[in-house]
Amino acid sequence: MSAVNVAVADVFTLGVGPHTGAQPIQEVGLFGSASVAMSLDTGPTVTFDVAGDSPGARQIDELATDVWVYLNGVTIARCRVASVQQTFGPDGDDTVNVTAVGYEALMTARHVQSPLVYAGVDQAQIVWALIQHTQAQAGGDLGITAGTLDGGGILRDRAYLMGENIADILSNLSATFDGPWWGIDGLLNLNVHPFSTFPTLSTPIMLGVTARSMTRNSGASMFANSVIADGDADFTTPVSVDDAGIAADPRGRWERIAGFPLVTDQSTLVENADGLLQSARSPIASWSCQIDASRFITDAGYMPGDFVNIVVPASTVAPSGVPEFSVDGQVMSMTLTIDASGESSVDVQCVEVTP
Repeated sequence: MSAVNVAVADVFTLGVGPHTGAQPIQEVGLFGSASVAMSLDTGPTVTFDVAGDSPGARQIDELATDVWVYLNGVTIARCRVASVQQTFGPDGDDTVNVTAVGYEALMTARHVQSPLVYAGVDQAQIVWALIQHTQAQAGGDLGITAGTLDGGGILRDRAYLMGENIADILSNLSATFDGPWWGIDGLLNLNVHPFSTFPTLSTPIMLGVTARSMTRNSGASMFANSVIADGDADFTTPVSVDDAGIAADPRGRWERIAGFPLVTDQSTLVENADGLLQSARSPIASWSCQIDASRFITDAGYMPGDFVNIVVPASTVAPSGVPEFSVDGQVMSMTLTIDASGESSVDVQCVEVTP
């Protein structure tokens, strides 16, 4: 490992304050343990525990307080306090355990309030329109503003019914073929762009250099080369799609079915079926890597979405040995954990991608 020794606890900071503010009003000092999990699909989650009589704990109001997460002085996440658990021990100890979720997760508590129809609209603008729709409701303003809105030139036809869940809608849109990634950053900017436009990092994941351990997991269990998708029975007809090479596939036929009961537009259902087939027909191998905490701070700060080069360790099993080679990957999640003694660990999940 690198000779550089940097303690994550020294550059990892938490702050709390009212969700209506632009910045925290109190640093959470001397927390017992903390974890921040950053996910490409679902956004961040932060958990920490702190003494109940501390200045930071006294600022926390469930559902109304935000938590700012800083790494090296940079805001990497802003989350809303979702739950608080307070424990009183026999020796008079008082501990508050806090869980806060990113603003992406807040969309699970938001729904379409009136029918919405978009015809030939850029998919990034559909995402922004949905955010605007929910923020326009009484008490609904979350302070989210438009950041980068790049739909990749893809236009969509969409119709949404009253009561549909905003998070589910956005998740389904991302899962369609050529669907967009969307996220809300630490400054509450909504950013939308193709998954392919994330940056490529120059520091590879390499055992003994940036990684302490690496595990490759096969994605074969998720394989399918034939899919069926059904939507609202009153408005759509089920769609069946086979991979073009299914007849000659040595693996044979593997089927999957998915229901989209709220989809009322036939073209949307077709797109959902195509997107499901696209993801299912190419089993994606994944990597679980424990990253050296010092290297993560200095030059291996892998974050969700980043493209990285993964160096596959040389085999010690084959008699002649298999030389090292590398594959391209995309980071799906990063979890940084600091325990009560200040020890740090960084775990990164990646999927292999075709360059």
